[in-house]
Amino acid sequence: MKVRGCGTRTPGGTYLVCTTSPSGLPVEYFVVDPPISMDTKPFRSPILHEQNGTCHVIIWIGEKFYPSAVDFIEEARIQGVSRRIPNTFPLEKLTANSKMILIHPKATSPNFVQLVENSQLPEHKCKHYNKLTRKPQPISSHENYREFCFWHLYYTLAKTETETKRTIGNTHYHVPFCKEIAQLTTTINYKPAVFATFPIHKIEHIRDRNGKVNPEFIKKAENIKIPVEVVNE
Repeated sequence: MKVRGCGTRTPGGTYLVCTTSPSGLPVEYFVVDPPISMDTKPFRSPILHEQNGTCHVIIWIGEKFYPSAVDFIEEARIQGVSRRIPNTFPLEKLTANSKMILIHPKATSPNFVQLVENSQLPEHKCKHYNKLTRKPQPISSHENYREFCFWHLYYTLAKTETETKRTIGNTHYHVPFCKEIAQLTTTINYKPAVFATFPIHKIEHIRDRNGKVNPEFIKKAENIKIPVEVVNE
């Protein structure tokens, strides 16, 4: 059973899913780099957002379950993305072009670049992807720390050399230790930002504890344009 940072999936729940594939694009492609700062407060329910005739779903990724946006990305690398939405959500408005737009409260920093500008820092490899060519396209101002890069967040997580391993649910990964940045962690300011957008490959509805499916969902599924699957977990 997959255990995510937010736990296991709920019987009777409905989820937007982006799957992983050996032949698919790497998770780096879906990262918004640099993250887009948002002046917004935490929200619980996903928000339907229409742009250029296509409806997307804006989702808040809470710090309680994912202390860093990095944690979510590394979980997605292994397990894909599965985000619960209310059964009353207007799923019929979503199409094959709809995306999950993800916001985390600590996805960007307005003062990181200023704090590190006089430090002797390790060589940084920006993992930015060109969305049109679907190929890596590092941003030079990110690599020399002149502009905030999503991948800079990885350096902010290990405060000591013994804290480089992180665990989120049953996903385990390592982050680098950078002494110069570790010494600044208490002074780094963060802001909410859009840090990733993922396609919605399908909608999964979990059977209830008796193995049954809500009749109302079955009726609703007839009008959904994205593939729908009923699963046990």
